[in-house]
Amino acid sequence: MMYRKILVGIVLLLLLASVMAGTIVYPIEEDDGSEELKSSGDDEYKEIRSAGGGEGVRSLADTPWPKFRGDKRNTGLSPYDTSHVDGTEKWNFSTSGSDPSPTIGGNGTVFVGSGDTNLYAVNQDGTEKWNFSTSGSVPSYPTIGGDGTIYVGSRDDNLYAVNPDGTEKWTFETGDEILSSPSIGDDGTIYVGSYDNNLYAIDPDGTEKWSFSTSDWVVSSPAIGSDGTIYVGSYDYNLYAVNPDGTEKWSFSTGDYLLSSPAIGSDGTIYVGSCDDNLYAVNPDGTEKWTFETGGEIISSPAIGDYGTIYVGSYDNNLYAIDPDGSEKWNFTTGDRVHSSPAIGSDGTIYVGSWDDNLYAVNPDGTEKWSFSTGDDLWSSPAIGSDGTVYVGSLDGNLYAITGGYEIPLTTGGPSDGWNFVSTAYTPYNKDLESILNDTDYGISGSYEKVMYYDADTEEWKSYMPDRDEHFNNLDTWDHTMGVWINMATDDTLTIPGKPPSNTDITLESGWNMVGYPSETSGNQGLPEEVTKIGYFNASEEYNLAYDYDPESFIFDPGQGYWVYNGANEPVTWTVEYEYVPPPPTMISTWNTENAGVSNDDQIQLPLEEEGNYDFTVEWGDGTSDTITEWDQLEVTHTYDEPGIYNVSITGTIDGWTFNDGGDAEKIIKVSQWGPLALGDSGGYFYGCSNMELTATDAPDLTGTTTLAYAFRGCEDLGSSGNMSSWDV
Repeated sequence: MMYRKILVGIVLLLLLASVMAGTIVYPIEEDDGSEELKSSGDDEYKEIRSAGGGEGVRSLADTPWPKFRGDKRNTGLSPYDTSHVDGTEKWNFSTSGSDPSPTIGGNGTVFVGSGDTNLYAVNQDGTEKWNFSTSGSVPSYPTIGGDGTIYVGSRDDNLYAVNPDGTEKWTFETGDEILSSPSIGDDGTIYVGSYDNNLYAIDPDGTEKWSFSTSDWVVSSPAIGSDGTIYVGSYDYNLYAVNPDGTEKWSFSTGDYLLSSPAIGSDGTIYVGSCDDNLYAVNPDGTEKWTFETGGEIISSPAIGDYGTIYVGSYDNNLYAIDPDGSEKWNFTTGDRVHSSPAIGSDGTIYVGSWDDNLYAVNPDGTEKWSFSTGDDLWSSPAIGSDGTVYVGSLDGNLYAITGGYEIPLTTGGPSDGWNFVSTAYTPYNKDLESILNDTDYGISGSYEKVMYYDADTEEWKSYMPDRDEHFNNLDTWDHTMGVWINMATDDTLTIPGKPPSNTDITLESGWNMVGYPSETSGNQGLPEEVTKIGYFNASEEYNLAYDYDPESFIFDPGQGYWVYNGANEPVTWTVEYEYVPPPPTMISTWNTENAGVSNDDQIQLPLEEEGNYDFTVEWGDGTSDTITEWDQLEVTHTYDEPGIYNVSITGTIDGWTFNDGGDAEKIIKVSQWGPLALGDSGGYFYGCSNMELTATDAPDLTGTTTLAYAFRGCEDLGSSGNMSSWDV
């Protein structure tokens, strides 16, 4: 046993001394867009982080990831959405040590400890802000207090308190090396373990409050319960519950060393892994709730997701998802040991590193979403920023920032002479045009010849060419409000690292404007009434442009560029929502109840057929509505309080429609929008609709329609006949 302990100790020294650098971020004054991606459960998350967060100066900072495992309960759960993150590298920061391990804050400043004895402050663009030197490697993850003070342990036996500007605030000396990462209680007390076998409680001024002695190293990082109880593991095989006054509440024994840090569930259950291969669930009174066995040692610290699912890695190469009752939900296999502790986005994606050099993004159902390869093993535990960026360190010495990227396919094909009219729906992290185009990983250097943009504000064309003198390159930025022309020499794909915006305000100057459409889906939302015409890419037209003079019905596509004409004499604002949900397609028709038909003069009857498929809502135009699921249900005939003319709107599934020279054919007087209407395949759809005018510019659904026989027979005057030339027949 002694031999094994020495051996494990050596492995630990090599492993952790290679420095699990700490990364942290503190609050900012400027807006970084962090509110855009927060989940609706953010208030609950703040409670998890620190019930005393309102005091600011003393308790744990209210930043995106202020400590190891993200919050005082060590849940590893972020309130920020990462659904747009696809494994695109935003930047990497190199240290002289290895395995940087991040914690992050509101302004994107990242604090990273390293084996070269330094604590680094890294700007949100990946450049160094400052560094703070200790006398030993820095394996402890930094923790940030409400006043911006950064607390981090070092192998020189000291806990350091560092001011936000990188100067030393104070130093607290323990009796041995510190690998444990600090936690902060609601009253500002800092808790940290040491190789001298003690858990320390330290006042915010750096004086010792108390110490709690175990029988071996304390590498585990403390978790703090809602009642102030501190939970921490020891190399003596035990999980300890310590009262806020430093007295022992209880201890729970496992079968081997505890390097894993405990996590606390919403019901107070404490979860912790052991080198005996088991994950333990321990009741708040210190009794065992259940044990889950894996095939290898558990050094990974568990994370707790929505609905109480527990995620933990094992040295058997797997990431496990475990239900709150201790049963296995699924396991995800990597190519080597999983030492890393999982982090969870608010969208449910789980992030974890493996010794196979990869960071994995795993869907909530246990399938792989994507993987990101680094140059060496991943021991580091990921952290999640306010914009969804995932940060993780590797034994290759780099800290990686991983985000999403917006892909824009660019082609030389067709008659366009290599011109593409495009935009990005994401807000670029870096709006410098040259950097976007010539990025070594995601740019199109060598594939493009020229970029052009019309600046409606200055009423001038601006351009950029890669080999032209800077004096002549007057186009230097690109953001998500702009449409640009790019001339390609060879086909390529441009990826722009960035994040989805929330609402985007696009200023439309009087006259023509070159714009993008920064939305997740195609549509036409909020277009100002002052817009009278739109130009869009069409390679077969002169100057690769076609025009639409009915802006209200025009459909914009994300990723495309557009000319938009503001007919007013002053600028107007066009607001585009990224997560805009367009209204469902609607069939709009007008009826006169007093015309002849099978129903009474205060009624209309929809021409449904027995073979049809129906599940739709109909708004009758008198403030009432019905849901129709059967062709012959009573509500197919509607009675109005007064005879007259009514507009009828239908949304949902309506497959099958035929008057066939009967029913209330003479009562329908106009179809102004086809919406979801699928005609069916019986023919005679509007046969006998002698009073009907057709003004709809969209097309009905002709899926399954093989005949248009007698479709409009007896329709005496369809007016403009809508836009029948667009029907897919």
